[in-house]
Amino acid sequence: MKFSEIITEDLTNFREAGIPDEFAKKFLKTYNVNHDTEIESVSKPKASDFEDGDFVINVLPNGDVVAAGAYKQRAGTHWYRMVMKDGESPNEDYPNNSKEAIKGMSTKGKFFKVGAHGWSAGHPGKGRGDKPTADEIRQRKDSEDALAGGADVIYDYMNKTFMPRMRAKMEKMVDDIYTKLRKLDKTKNRFGKTVSTMQRNQQEEAIAAASAIEKIAQDGFTRSSMEEFLNAFGKLSRGFASIPRNERELRKLLKNEPNARAKWAQIIMQAAKEQHESVNDMYYQSTMQGLKGDK
Repeated sequence: MKFSEIITEDLTNFREAGIPDEFAKKFLKTYNVNHDTEIESVSKPKASDFEDGDFVINVLPNGDVVAAGAYKQRAGTHWYRMVMKDGESPNEDYPNNSKEAIKGMSTKGKFFKVGAHGWSAGHPGKGRGDKPTADEIRQRKDSEDALAGGADVIYDYMNKTFMPRMRAKMEKMVDDIYTKLRKLDKTKNRFGKTVSTMQRNQQEEAIAAASAIEKIAQDGFTRSSMEEFLNAFGKLSRGFASIPRNERELRKLLKNEPNARAKWAQIIMQAAKEQHESVNDMYYQSTMQGLKGDK
């Protein structure tokens, strides 16, 4: 998959669930939720479905959409609500209690629990587990975004916000590779041909892929991944004075491009997925050869 194709896929999960694009775009941008977050269909939401910053989205038969979420803090529970009604643009609200938050929801529609844990308004000093207050979200439109700082500040924010979940997924990829390792052929190269002295065999290729994924997980968001991100949008500069130009373009994209942070994260995830898929290709190739040999 080309990086230029990645940036067009940010609504897939929501579309498959039947959640309207306009609502999904506003929801993702307002709460900075990962575009590929888990979306689980539920028959009727429970109080626990709203906890820890998760959301419940209710798509009504007439096309209206109501979303509500809560985050518990020592000072009390903060409620968040977004509504799209009569085909108009979605609007966010900050109700005082659960009754106000779920107003308009109906069992006649479809309910979805959206795994929005870890979402953040992007204010400085917030880690992955910290949630913004309603006042902080209100101020986003009028205040300077924390990601408008220098590149190091941007990388630090992105690593804190996105990398914990991404690393967990990459760890599963690495575990899967080592599970399949003994099934790979030490006499064949990655293309299934007899390995030569100048080539790595399939097991060596798999170990290299696992190491590459581990490095991606360790490095996280860096200048290299930033350049790939800019290149996907045709904004990458090269040569003399390219570094400050690229950092300016990065700030512009993160401010103006819908769901840009999640798209940047997906580019990094795609690099890990390609390494994992290369091992899967060899594994399935070996498996099919084994099946042929049984005949």
